[in-house]
Amino acid sequence: VRVTNANGTPTCILNLVGTQVMIPGGRALLQFTFQHPMLQQQHERLRCYQICACLHGTELACFNYTNRVKTKTFVFDTRHSYVEEDTDSISMGLTLPLDCPCTISTDL
Repeated sequence: VRVTNANGTPTCILNLVGTQVMIPGGRALLQFTFQHPMLQQQHERLRCYQICACLHGTELACFNYTNRVKTKTFVFDTRHSYVEEDTDSISMGLTLPLDCPCTISTDL
């Protein structure tokens, strides 16, 4: 996944591993790559100073097969890392806690 700002200027490439379906105790691995051939083709590239990621979820109450109401929001794990100027890539892992009340499914 190419990470950009609101104007479409690229910052890095994000690789995701283990994020399709997560069960309690599972890990999602993220790798942010700053020196990538696809990014070096761009003349303008944003400098990145810090990476932050979180694993969060929302509990919805469904009724009448069409209506959904948000009942709870969870933040399961967070990570951050500072990015030095000559950094090629940063890897980090997010863990779904063992006492997590659910299994997470995403479209990534």
